Amino acid sequence: LHYEIVSQPICFLFLHTVTLCKYSKMVEIREVSESGSSGASKQTVLDLKSDGNNFFKEKEFEKALVAYEQALAFADDTDIALKSALKGNMALVFYHLNRLDEALVSCREAQELDQSSAKLLAREATILAEMGEFSKAKHAVEKATHQF
Repeated sequence: LHYEIVSQPICFLFLHTVTLCKYSKMVEIREVSESGSSGASKQTVLDLKSDGNNFFKEKEFEKALVAYEQALAFADDTDIALKSALKGNMALVFYHLNRLDEALVSCREAQELDQSSAKLLAREATILAEMGEFSKAKHAVEKATHQF
């Protein structure tokens, strides 16, 4: 199954699925035949990530989450660094939305992709501390400090 992404002036449109009008960056995603386009360009994915970063800075966390999810959905499976960064960003958004279980899951998924990231371990420690899991948080901090 392949998708084609085309700029649109209205909202995210998922033909044959669901419509999300979460923010003004508009992308239409259409199923195309096997002989058609093979997916989103890396620039489209990076643009969506950038939109998410901008929404995060503006504290528009729901919009940031949608942008990161869309970028992740269309990121190349071989671009491990990008996928890890997106998962890490999603973890931070979930944290700010006080959706701590989802934050922890996203953070750990990011760590599976980038096991050497002290930043992700520190983020995990913050989430665990917020959840009241202080001994686990301490372990994450100790693991992060050994990364240096």
